[in-house]
Amino acid sequence: MRKTDKFLRRLRITFLMFSAILLSGTIALGQVTTSSMSGKVSSSSGETLPGATVIATHTPSGTNYGTISNAEGRFNLNGMRVGGPYTVEVTFIGYGAFTQSNITLSLGENSLVSTKF
Repeated sequence: MRKTDKFLRRLRITFLMFSAILLSGTIALGQVTTSSMSGKVSSSSGETLPGATVIATHTPSGTNYGTISNAEGRFNLNGMRVGGPYTVEVTFIGYGAFTQSNITLSLGENSLVSTKF
């Protein structure tokens, strides 16, 4: 084996080891920078409402986060901006709209919002 081949091989191994160390340090220092909101949509009689539209609006920026409730009437909104206030509007055919205002989200925590029409 020539000297240049040995040198390139050692250089390649060193580069891979350095890259692995750098990436593992970056992953270990990762931080949570968002929040989330979840809840259950139901009627006043307790019937779950699958397929309800849920839109949360960050009032200061106008950013909207939206989803639809699942078969159990539950919804999840992830990756939301921390703080607030938020306004949540839930609509379902035949039930009109439900609105809840002044919701504040904390860093890395899930805020529970349950609605009853």
